[in-house]
Amino acid sequence: MKISTIITTSITAVAIIFSSSTFAKDTKSVVEAKKIIQSYKDLRATCSKTEGEDRITCFSKLNDANEEYVAAKQYIRQTTQEATDENDTAAHRVTFL
Repeated sequence: MKISTIITTSITAVAIIFSSSTFAKDTKSVVEAKKIIQSYKDLRATCSKTEGEDRITCFSKLNDANEEYVAAKQYIRQTTQEATDENDTAAHRVTFL
């Protein structure tokens, strides 16, 4: 076997391994992002039901969580957009007969 063939084969194998581990990591990250979003929504619902000083404290916590919530939504939107761009077959076509 030539050295160039060995190098090409090695690079291809590393690329496959890296891409599959990245996919697994992205899938896990999407799950985590969805948990962050749901947790924020739950806290928001709780805050709207509280009164007095508890309400102020709750909305303060909600405000602290806002940056992470926005980042999680943006991550999911970006990941979804990338998946759609990579997979043109994901588009649904409707045919009326």
